Amino acid sequence: MGILRFNCMTTDVAGTTAYGLTNTDSYQPTASGWKKNMVLAKSNTNPSSIHTTSWSFVSSYSSKDLSIKDGIPVTAGCAVDSQGVVTFVAAHYIFTKTDPFTKYITAIRYDPAGVADPVASQGAGSWSVLSLNPTFGPSTFEKIWLFYGATGGVETLNLAYLTRSDVGFQPTIVFGALDPATAIFKPTGRWDMTTSTYGSPMSILFRSSEMYYYATALPSGNARLAVYSLANVATNTPALLRTYNTTVCTDIGGEMGTALLQNSYYLTCSRSHDANFTTLATLKDVTNPSSTFAPSVTFISTYKKLDSMIALGNSNNPNNNSTSTPINGAVPILLMQKYDNFIRTNLQFSMALSGPTFAVVEGGVDASLPEKFGTDPSTTTTGSYPYPTSGGGGSGGGGGSGDGGSTIVVVAGKLPVKIIIVIVVASLLVVGGLIALFCGCIGACCLGVKRLVTGEK
Repeated sequence: MGILRFNCMTTDVAGTTAYGLTNTDSYQPTASGWKKNMVLAKSNTNPSSIHTTSWSFVSSYSSKDLSIKDGIPVTAGCAVDSQGVVTFVAAHYIFTKTDPFTKYITAIRYDPAGVADPVASQGAGSWSVLSLNPTFGPSTFEKIWLFYGATGGVETLNLAYLTRSDVGFQPTIVFGALDPATAIFKPTGRWDMTTSTYGSPMSILFRSSEMYYYATALPSGNARLAVYSLANVATNTPALLRTYNTTVCTDIGGEMGTALLQNSYYLTCSRSHDANFTTLATLKDVTNPSSTFAPSVTFISTYKKLDSMIALGNSNNPNNNSTSTPINGAVPILLMQKYDNFIRTNLQFSMALSGPTFAVVEGGVDASLPEKFGTDPSTTTTGSYPYPTSGGGGSGGGGGSGDGGSTIVVVAGKLPVKIIIVIVVASLLVVGGLIALFCGCIGACCLGVKRLVTGEK
């Protein structure tokens, strides 16, 4: 049995099944002879809580020829289409913005109808490698999303990523679309989301033809969910469709997770820096301009950051409220993966979005498989290298798409900020020690010369 920590989580189009992908170890021999593999797993249909959620192995693909084999994912996006085709795009360390995409971007796709490669993969289905057109230009990747739209009745896979301008460090969203004929993502537009106009982004979601931009609304300090049309991303002026104001989850120093399930928008957050998640806010009909956020609900949790948050079930069920019992077995829940620097187990949580256990958090438990991928439960569950905030919930297009990477995080330099700080502090200590040692040696030599000249003993 192996325990998985997903780099990205998403749902199918109907929001009934969760999918998770991760670049992880195999502790059993594989045909490729390579230890690292991309592993795709999926949950059972319509789980009612984390305790009724089970994961099954779908397929794996050797990371031997992928740039991610030596990298640590810092952000990843994933999406599933109506045929069960799963796409994954990740940016990973170590890189600088002037490096070619092939050095630090991994883009792969799984097709359940394809023919498996017996050497590079395990399980049914085929894997193919995608790429980004160099015309996207030099960039950092603060957050990545994948989502599906429809063009002429045909599903189109879209890419979006958040970067920052060189001048003023302003947020910019860059768009692209996959060309199936060439397996290359090509740029389709960019939006300069200046904070003076659009606010400071705290969470962003994409679904079909709309972007959901949750940001602080300066100078009031309140927050606003703005919905923009994606009908024409080639223009640099986003077309505003609807706005929803709230005074909930406005602390930019806190952490946040958001998710869409059918027409409902769910927002969870901590209320200050380094605090546990405690607040749930719900907008029941994000398609209605007259909708308002319901009064926030307080809950108890043991996590301070999230890697991923997605929604499953049926939020449009007529019995789905905080006092009645859901029907048809499609209980709406939030499925979350806790972020932790070192711990690899008990990271999965859920929250009921209806019924008598409304807003109750359950977990943590493991996302485990019978196959020997991930963490061997018989070994230690801690690691020696910090795991960066991955922003792993950059998913879209499904019924329960989510942005679970909580706070928007900036990629700076070549290593995670915490690691850079540790390296700098350690270097200063070492240099300081060497200087002190050198001064001590000089002092001892001078004292010895003095005694030799004066005859002191």
